[in-house]
Amino acid sequence: MLYAALSVLPVAVAAQEGRPPWESCFSELVAEEGDEAESWEDMHDILSDFAEHPIDINAATREDLEQLPFLSDRQIEEICEYLYRYGPMRSGGEWLMIESLDRTRRRLMQCLTYMGEKKKKGFPTVKDMAKYGKNTITATVKVPFYDRKGDRNGYLGYKYKHWLRYDFSYGDRVRIGLVGSQDAGEPFFSAGNGTGYDYYSFYLQIKKTGRIENLTVGRYRLAFGMGLVLNGSFSLGKTAMIAGLSRSLNAIRVNSSRSEANYFQGAAATMRLARNLTVSTFASYRPLDATLNGDGTARTIVTTGYHRTVKEMEKKNNMHATAAGANVRYAAGGLHAGATAVYTHLDRDLRPATSTLYRRHYAAGSDFVNAGIDYGYICHRLSINGETAVNRHGAIATINSVGVNLSGELSLMLLQRFYSYKYTSLYANSFSDGGAVQNESGIYLGAGWKPSAHLQISAYTDYAYFAWAKYRTSKSSHSSDNMLSANGSFGRWSVGGRYRLRLRQRDNAKKTELIDYNTHSLRLYTLYDCDGRWSCRTQADFALTEYKERDRGWMISENISRKFKWLQLNLSANYFKTDSYESRVYAYERTLLYSFSYPAFYGHGIRYAIMARADIGRHFMLTAKLGVTDYFDRSTISSSYQTVYGSSTADLEVQARLKF
Repeated sequence: MLYAALSVLPVAVAAQEGRPPWESCFSELVAEEGDEAESWEDMHDILSDFAEHPIDINAATREDLEQLPFLSDRQIEEICEYLYRYGPMRSGGEWLMIESLDRTRRRLMQCLTYMGEKKKKGFPTVKDMAKYGKNTITATVKVPFYDRKGDRNGYLGYKYKHWLRYDFSYGDRVRIGLVGSQDAGEPFFSAGNGTGYDYYSFYLQIKKTGRIENLTVGRYRLAFGMGLVLNGSFSLGKTAMIAGLSRSLNAIRVNSSRSEANYFQGAAATMRLARNLTVSTFASYRPLDATLNGDGTARTIVTTGYHRTVKEMEKKNNMHATAAGANVRYAAGGLHAGATAVYTHLDRDLRPATSTLYRRHYAAGSDFVNAGIDYGYICHRLSINGETAVNRHGAIATINSVGVNLSGELSLMLLQRFYSYKYTSLYANSFSDGGAVQNESGIYLGAGWKPSAHLQISAYTDYAYFAWAKYRTSKSSHSSDNMLSANGSFGRWSVGGRYRLRLRQRDNAKKTELIDYNTHSLRLYTLYDCDGRWSCRTQADFALTEYKERDRGWMISENISRKFKWLQLNLSANYFKTDSYESRVYAYERTLLYSFSYPAFYGHGIRYAIMARADIGRHFMLTAKLGVTDYFDRSTISSSYQTVYGSSTADLEVQARLKF
């Protein structure tokens, strides 16, 4: 009876709610987190991939759903249970039956999944792949209507940025791709880039073939456990923890992004040894950019990927890393446990400038070993996750969380972490306040309350202690981070606000004692969404910083989107005024496919942009975006080789995509 009713209800619901572009849903997630999350670009890359290669929800396994970074353990559990009890989904409105999904995540699931029919088992034939596979070619160029100082004298290449991407896919079973990317100022077919693009990424991935769950060759990214040993994928911020997103990771994904950091090069595979037991292994050999000391050792590993000047080109590929590791994972019912080990050898000794106090315990040497165990249990009202890791010197890092769903309306999250100041890992990326899995211990408490179907209230408080000196602090210090937010949805209208207070410490001018560095930030917004056909979002941001002196800043933002049958338009404008960089404000800006923009604004000025996307037939898409930034308080912009001798910048980006 229930399933029969659901088969009728969702049709009406889906018609009312529509299928908005996934970028608009993503912007809502960014607005929730504010400026705290440092890995939004990685998450954007992941969601961009899923938008182009959506998951067949009716054939998805738990491991498939775990690849979606915005889903919690509880949400994954409820989706799997729904599919088990009621069979394949037939309409987008059935997502309403997953009670733990909020409006934003429900709409994201509609955008990033599809409801397929039952497929034949076994690996597809070459004939089937040639007939039913999808080829996608995407080309993008960015043209600045201004010159930087380096464009005139200093950069080895021209001022235009461009990249090319080819991707072949057969459902979620086979992916083959190649990415070539050129940053503005980098040489093209000259000055050390004889093969054309400065950066290439190539990959081949085969999934769900017998006992081989995933085989990836080329460039790829890895994430296991809670990231204390290995996480080259993403790490969400503190607001996401309220939703119970402190879950363990188990992912091998292709490196289809243009980022030159956090990838491996070689081969990785996940094999299913038994129904509840998998083992993942990988081997990698890749070049690294490094700044060298006078004796030929490496002072720092450089991950910016820029090779525009002679000095930057000298750092390119002057060190190599050999890495190998494995992960064993057991999952049955609500219980999961895993173990991860990684060994890395650098062909140059890494010798940071440890004479500076805060660098004293940076990673050093040529051989690195890290191992850890992760563990967890989930049921309808309880979620437990944790990981404990050690490096070759016996230094420990541990993180543990408990999430409790007290009722359908109230949930709590408690998270504890301890990262020894002597713990180092070249690939760690996990929850932290200081931005590193090192020199931090703390406790976090978050709460989410949904008093009605239309209102959601969230809050957290996080205390962190840093036992060793940090950048801009020459002794032990502590910090406190506190946030309160409320979001309401009433038909086509959404309104919300968030207030955040960060209390930190910094050295005084003489470095004799620590002084307070406090930041207040407030965001208010209203959104009107007309079934995905058009939307209007108004946002106000305010910032107040108390450090040496009091700085204020504010910004008013407007974003309007209109969707026609074959044309989409997006207009955005940001008017900002801040006393200094300390009171800077942030705004997410819609941009082209596979690109991410979340700039900081400071000073006095206005930023406005218009973007148009035309879907010409079923196979061709053309997008253009013109963005302009005008400053009213300066005659030059930026510094060093990036200096623009003027008070305004304008850029045109053009992208073409062909599917066949």
